[in-house]
Amino acid sequence: MLEEEFGITVIFKKTQTLGDILLKKGRSIEKQHRKNIIYSIPCKDCPKKYVGQTTGTLRKRCKEHENWCKKKYKSKILKSTKKNDGIAFHHHQTGHTINFANTKILGEEENYWRRLITEGLEIKKLPITKRANMQSGYEIDPCWDNMLKYREPEHQGRYMLLFSSYMMLNNR
Repeated sequence: MLEEEFGITVIFKKTQTLGDILLKKGRSIEKQHRKNIIYSIPCKDCPKKYVGQTTGTLRKRCKEHENWCKKKYKSKILKSTKKNDGIAFHHHQTGHTINFANTKILGEEENYWRRLITEGLEIKKLPITKRANMQSGYEIDPCWDNMLKYREPEHQGRYMLLFSSYMMLNNR
């Protein structure tokens, strides 16, 4: 009718459906093969967790942590002033077992600075008594401390607003 009267050709295009929104489409990548992630590794024997970030795969990074937990590195890790591997330090200092099988992905971010800031926020969110990290990651100014309570699921929108504001203020 439109074509006959006005010379307009009508083309029908499928729009996004509820199924598209609710169901994941495409190939999903297994957890251990994901890259550009922020992750946490728990201790089996206490409530401490290590939070880290990597550009490589989770599998490769966990393997690096496992290697540092081997006995041959104990004296090197405990004597080091750098203490780059907090989970290995925790393992060697306490003798606790690290629960690598229960590693969780906390987030994915391709942008390096956003990933560092997210890692810093995740570390800061943990009470000091539950951190296995030796370093606090990217330093988050204390003025943001009150806003970190909005990280809870019921306040997710406010947290994203906070994160966006932080990124804009820091030109990242």
